[in-house]
Amino acid sequence: MVRESKIKAAAHISVAEFHRWMRSSRLIILGVILIFIHIQVIVPLKECALLMETPVSIPEAFVALGNSGLLLLIIPVLFLVLMADFPQKGGIDVFYQIRCGKKVWICGQILFALEAALFLVIFLAAACILMIWDCGEWRMSFSHAVTHYTTVFPERSRDYVVQLLPENTYHQMTLGTAMLHTALFIFLHFLLLSLVLLLTALYNKKKGGSVYGWFSADPWSSYL
Repeated sequence: MVRESKIKAAAHISVAEFHRWMRSSRLIILGVILIFIHIQVIVPLKECALLMETPVSIPEAFVALGNSGLLLLIIPVLFLVLMADFPQKGGIDVFYQIRCGKKVWICGQILFALEAALFLVIFLAAACILMIWDCGEWRMSFSHAVTHYTTVFPERSRDYVVQLLPENTYHQMTLGTAMLHTALFIFLHFLLLSLVLLLTALYNKKKGGSVYGWFSADPWSSYL
């Protein structure tokens, strides 16, 4: 019974944190993310469909997002801005810790981090699907427009759309597998950043965690 009550308390904390996060004015940053997605992913795919005179596969937009080096840098940084006050340790949160215990409170924060990461992955996938809908068709296979782009236009082999959906992607895996890998990678990236913020906050090193998170958000930082 005690264990069950602790699980319920952790779940209650995570839900309360998620509701508070959803009411935050910082969520306007999601609009900024949509602008970057439109410029970096949707416009190149629409140009590809127009040149090839055939629609792209709608799920290809989400896979292209995961292959965009610029978006993989910008989106995690914006995620850090969204999670800037995570975990909140003032006001009513102090009473949560006293009443439920620190371990239960930490479990609640981890559950909230999972919820926030999952929500943003779903948001990114839905945004890509909706924005490419008018020039695409729903099918779980790579489109002729993408797979034959460089064959029809060999002089365009350096176009940005070729970098978004390179040959080694559609030759080595199905579109469904590519979507799964993209979603899992982004989810784990978001979760890692959240856990870094949580861990450093527990040791009262929040600023250090934010700095580390900024560097961790850069997928190329390991090569510097």
